[in-house]
Amino acid sequence: MNKPLNKRQLQHQQTLEALRKAMDELVNEIGFEKMRVKDITERVGITEGAFYHYFSSKTDLLFDRFHRANETSKEYYETVLKNLHEIDALKYCVSSSTDSIKTRVMNVLIPYYKSYVSDYTEWIKKEKDYSQFVIELIVKAGLEKGTIKPIYSAEELTHFIRIYTEGKSLMNCLTKGEYLQNEFSERVILDTLESLRA
Repeated sequence: MNKPLNKRQLQHQQTLEALRKAMDELVNEIGFEKMRVKDITERVGITEGAFYHYFSSKTDLLFDRFHRANETSKEYYETVLKNLHEIDALKYCVSSSTDSIKTRVMNVLIPYYKSYVSDYTEWIKKEKDYSQFVIELIVKAGLEKGTIKPIYSAEELTHFIRIYTEGKSLMNCLTKGEYLQNEFSERVILDTLESLRA
């Protein structure tokens, strides 16, 4: 059970959430390139010095999204995915990645993926890409337990799912949200995964 936050920790968390929300709003209103740290701090009502207590730059807010996605992946793996049949867990990963993209504001998603593409090497030096690592863990467990047919190696199947989930996100940005209106690609990958159930 988590210990309740003290007043200082609660204030820190509230400011952090306010900074994240302000960035999303400002990116949607004026775009990431035009948005300045000063715009964020004015919206939140803190000094620029206080901002740098939380983030090193406005671009660091994009890495923060990567970090939060990792935290969510860890939590889902521990509480949900590792208790499912491995094929169901992989299908869940594929479907939840689509649901996640659908709830994001496109004007925020595009700069995030630009940064993801250009800064990924630096990001994974700071923190493992856990959302992809979870897929690898599930595939390896399924092959070891015999719940996934050994048609493909763990590396091949992990790579296939990773290409799909990352490619879908990037395609959705390129088409400004139209890509997800056609769900045939998800149906194909879900059917493919189901065919590997042992």
